[in-house]
Amino acid sequence: MQPFSGGLYMEISIMLEIQNQQITEIRSLYDNLYQKVPAHITLVFPQKIHGTDIPVIKNHILNIFKDVNEFELHVSKYKSDFTYQNIQAIISDVDEVIKNLHDNLYVLPVFSKARRHDIPYVPHITVARHISRSLSERIVNNLNNSLTELDIKLVSVIFEKILPDDGSEVLFKIPMSS
Repeated sequence: MQPFSGGLYMEISIMLEIQNQQITEIRSLYDNLYQKVPAHITLVFPQKIHGTDIPVIKNHILNIFKDVNEFELHVSKYKSDFTYQNIQAIISDVDEVIKNLHDNLYVLPVFSKARRHDIPYVPHITVARHISRSLSERIVNNLNNSLTELDIKLVSVIFEKILPDDGSEVLFKIPMSS
């Protein structure tokens, strides 16, 4: 991927950045992107856009999130995703709010063509990546057995450029209002 300079294509993602010490600790053990990408819930999955689309996307994000205040959510369970070899912390209590944000972002033509209608959107936080099935099953079992009330704070919306090393360059960030 070439660096952005006026009109080149880039791979991007839009996410809700979260804060929670327990999630951070789990990711530090099992997520190889722990130091490159903040803990988050993906709203727009990675896809290529043209650099000239950035202003339209930014305005759309600002419109969607102008009335969205900071809120807390809870992890209901941990689940293995064997297809992608990861573990997800599943969000359940405000999932409709997050699903609506996701749906509203995919209204933009630049995103709508890449939307996957064959895969249901499930709000989650990836806490482990690239792990074997047997290790995943053990970790999920341990996490679910020790699951306590896990309050997670949403702190911002991030529009990022995905770097060649899978790191993240923030194109812009909108703090959630208190």
